[in-house]
Amino acid sequence: MRFSLLLIFFLFSYSDAQYSSIWFDTDNELPQNSIKDIVKDKYGFIWLSTDNGIVKYDGNQFVIAKNRDLTNYYFGIFVGNIQQDSILNYNSLDDNSTLINKRKFTVNDALKTQSTTYRKGKKYTNFYLFSKHRLNKDENYFIRLSSGTYYFHKDVIIYENSSKQVTSISLHFDLEYLKKMFVHDDVLFLVNSSEKKVLVFNKGILQSLKSHPLYTDPESKFYWNMLNKQVFVVNKDKIYKSDYHNGQLKASELISYKNFGHYSFCSMYYDKEYNTLYLGSYSRGLNVLKLNSFLVSRKNDAFDSNIYYASLAFDNNTVITEKGNVLNQKSEAQNYNFQEGYKDKRSSMIYDSAGNILFDNDGKLVRRYKNTGYKTSETFHFKYEVKDVYKSQDLYMLSMADKNNSYLAIFKDENFKKIKKLFRFKNNLSNIIHYDKTHLLVGNKNGLFMISLENDKIQIIKGSQNIPIKTMTKTSDGRIWITTMSKGLFLLKGNQLIGMPIDPNKFMLSAHCILEDKNGGMWISTNNGVIKVMENQLIQYAENKKNKVYYYRYTKKDGFITNEFNGSCVPCGNILKNGYFVFPSLEGMVFFKPENVKTYYPDPKTIYVERAKVNGIDIPFKDTLKISNEFKNGEILIDFPYYANRENIYIETNLSNNSNDWNRVENSKFVINDLQPGEYALKVRVLISPNGNFFHKTISFIIEPKFYQTFLFRASIIILFVLLILWIINVRTSLLKSKNNVLKKIVFAKDDKLKEASINLEKTKEILKNETEYQKKIIETISHDIATPIKYLSNLSKNLYETDDIDLQRKYFDSIYKSSAELYKFTLGLREYSNLYRDEIKSEDEYYDIFELFESKVKLFREMALLNNTKVYNIADHSIKINVNKNAVSVIVHNLLDNAVKNTQNGKIIIDAEYENESVIIKISDSGRGISQEQIDYYRNIVENLYNEEISLKKYGLGLHVVLHFVRKIGGGITFQKNDPKGTLVEVTI
Repeated sequence: MRFSLLLIFFLFSYSDAQYSSIWFDTDNELPQNSIKDIVKDKYGFIWLSTDNGIVKYDGNQFVIAKNRDLTNYYFGIFVGNIQQDSILNYNSLDDNSTLINKRKFTVNDALKTQSTTYRKGKKYTNFYLFSKHRLNKDENYFIRLSSGTYYFHKDVIIYENSSKQVTSISLHFDLEYLKKMFVHDDVLFLVNSSEKKVLVFNKGILQSLKSHPLYTDPESKFYWNMLNKQVFVVNKDKIYKSDYHNGQLKASELISYKNFGHYSFCSMYYDKEYNTLYLGSYSRGLNVLKLNSFLVSRKNDAFDSNIYYASLAFDNNTVITEKGNVLNQKSEAQNYNFQEGYKDKRSSMIYDSAGNILFDNDGKLVRRYKNTGYKTSETFHFKYEVKDVYKSQDLYMLSMADKNNSYLAIFKDENFKKIKKLFRFKNNLSNIIHYDKTHLLVGNKNGLFMISLENDKIQIIKGSQNIPIKTMTKTSDGRIWITTMSKGLFLLKGNQLIGMPIDPNKFMLSAHCILEDKNGGMWISTNNGVIKVMENQLIQYAENKKNKVYYYRYTKKDGFITNEFNGSCVPCGNILKNGYFVFPSLEGMVFFKPENVKTYYPDPKTIYVERAKVNGIDIPFKDTLKISNEFKNGEILIDFPYYANRENIYIETNLSNNSNDWNRVENSKFVINDLQPGEYALKVRVLISPNGNFFHKTISFIIEPKFYQTFLFRASIIILFVLLILWIINVRTSLLKSKNNVLKKIVFAKDDKLKEASINLEKTKEILKNETEYQKKIIETISHDIATPIKYLSNLSKNLYETDDIDLQRKYFDSIYKSSAELYKFTLGLREYSNLYRDEIKSEDEYYDIFELFESKVKLFREMALLNNTKVYNIADHSIKINVNKNAVSVIVHNLLDNAVKNTQNGKIIIDAEYENESVIIKISDSGRGISQEQIDYYRNIVENLYNEEISLKKYGLGLHVVLHFVRKIGGGITFQKNDPKGTLVEVTI
């Protein structure tokens, strides 16, 4: 055969790539462990096909797409068109066809299945959908591409384009080749490993044939993700991504995955934007691999051998440590084995003009000579103990100390023979740099100091007192930035320090080292990750404290072995000539190129504020959300796909008219639980770039009021209260008229009785006097007994009208309801008062439970007592039963409880009953302000002279006089005494 085009294969290997790995399965959010296929839609959301449903993933959570119309949840491979927003999937036996469109999953059985097709009476199976890994040689297969369809038979391949034109390709063809079939840009490739050939078909024409070791290796496996147009080659545990451009196949190594074949992977997707590889297994779930831009260089030795502090840039792509280890991006390249018998870690290193390395060691200064390959060394001894060695511009310096003081020694030259200047400090020095040509900056735990090299004066920088200085860095614009041991980051501006804002997690409080990239980014190592911040944001904050600073944090998820980096060493970071930045950590040296390390922010085109969750139920909305008054908890959700560290997402909301009143929200949701009913305009903004640019969205939501929060309800309560007062007045008037009618009947008797009435005039006058007295007592008693509940309801109604607090409104309404119900029950028995006052009180026909009688009164007064923060307890025994007139006992208990409630604040009231001999004693005690001895003597006198003297209704109020009256009528006794430790105890014996 003739081949018109020669295919050239290129293999790019990035063997230094590292990755972090996380597995998801049924133990953490997935519905099932078989991941048949993976696809990313046009909105950035990832969808998984499993044997228990379709799953949507936004980088934060997995959501199972449910639909009641599904007959089963066993799904296969995704097909369709991502750009046309049409992703299809079919469950087993083609029971249902489903559609993913506009980020939603729906069942659409009208969609035609693509599992099988017929051509000229022959049945063909869609190889991509069903047979990629379970080939049946007795079947015929087809593959449908955008330009046309390929039909596969033994020894023949038929191509039919969209115009139904047919091309037949006869060749020695085995269906086994389909296992190594893949497609690039509508060009179909079939690999014949046995003959070391790659068959290439472009619109039905076999164009070229070229062997290549990777593609034709029998051990190579091919994974074709049709919808995402990706092809992967796996060979000897290495995963390659295959690409096809300008007639050339290219394979670039992504990662080396140990024991790849043990995991039964069946689906793959590579997210280039986030540099993340997704591997779906038949049985183990989803493996998400973050391909790191940070590279950790470490030795295969014990843990402590990979703890690094000070280091120097050694050549274009390596650093040398204080131990003599030379490390590149991958591992240790060489070891000079600096062994001077040091006891502690070395904290400082410098080069001299000849390239020799100087470092402090066990209180001495050591120089390793370059011209001997750093094999020979010289040790310098000084009067004071050497702590650190520094070089700034042309000055060579030592930080030294004795038992009492610390010293900065400036030497005449790099030979360290003669001290040119010596400055004394109280504490050890941490860092030294030039401020300008004639001034040095010196830091220690007491603050930041300025040394004049002209007059040798030392001045402390304003505002730096007691700030523990760690490092000082001068950026390319001449600004000096200071990190501290516990106080955060500062800018030295003029002669004063300006504190910078702290990151949300407060990791900047213990920042170590600052390295500046070419784009104005500052990379800061800390005890918990590496933080990036734009210098211009810090400068703007220094000028105007209202400007915000946005920190971006990298963690182990981005490739570190540990989040803890090391500081308090000089240098604590390096920039190599090849552009790599290097930070020391507790687990190796971390290398990275700033331009290759991305900061990830949500795409403004894929941010959606159109969903709320109220009482656990999803509620979609467009621009306005209505929330019923029955909700208990609610939240407005900000949805977007994001596959990096979500702590770097800044979502802020504003619910006020103040344009600067922005508050950061967590977990991508605005909680509405504590809001009052009303209409709200919620402004949402999401940070979308490191420069402080935001996506903005405003939505409206309405919280409907409860019925008792409406103006109509409040007005109704007031009207009801007025009607209740009018009704009470009417009851009192009716009682008065009733008694007047009785008097009229007595006075205006029949004529034949007038003479007799005249004779008994004095007796009649006495009757009239008694009836008038009874009427007066009845009206006063009714007014007294109903006054406290009415006053209580009045106060509640006023409070209800004045407050907008939902919880208080609910509490007030509940109290009004309960108290009104009990008050209504009480008023039903008011007419009995007339008979109780005038007539003889008779016993009940049956015994009744005294507890139940007490409880009816407690219910009436309990809510009133709670208003005074007082609790009422009914502890009477159900076994105590009496047959004394129930209404009379009720009046007694009512008035005693009324008095107790009025006189008790922040306390308790207890009502009890007990048998004593053949009597029952009712006890009502309170912890209120108590009864005076004068009152006790007064009531005792009334009790003793009750039958001989008229009751005064003026002194000390009416309530207890009513009690005394009814106690007499039922033949009982009553005592008053002080309660222990405070309050009043009243005992009624019946």
